[in-house]
Amino acid sequence: MTQDTAPLAVRYGRWLFKHRNKVFTAFMLALLLGLPPVTVGGDWRIDRWFDLLGFLVAASGQALRAAVIGLEYIKRGGVNKQPHADKLVTGGMFGHCRNPLYVGNLLILAGLFIIHNHPLTY
Repeated sequence: MTQDTAPLAVRYGRWLFKHRNKVFTAFMLALLLGLPPVTVGGDWRIDRWFDLLGFLVAASGQALRAAVIGLEYIKRGGVNKQPHADKLVTGGMFGHCRNPLYVGNLLILAGLFIIHNHPLTY
């Protein structure tokens, strides 16, 4: 299947993979800069506890990513800006979860959203 005859969803997925760092950064900046942070219940003391919770969630996501990369070597980034793998990675945490790096990314995002605390970020 060539690039031009691939279904729209496949072409879109390839485009997102190729530009994922720029698209994600632009989206997050627009979201976090466009929406003001909100204090939990109007009380800064409660808000500080939410900040701590958000930091711990984000730190656990970063720790998970470090553990995943430390336990099993993975080739990242694809080939010619296309998703690619020579073999299916099944060692380390990949033996328990198909995409543990994505789980780590989502934990980091959840932590940042908890700290920011705007309802639309949730």
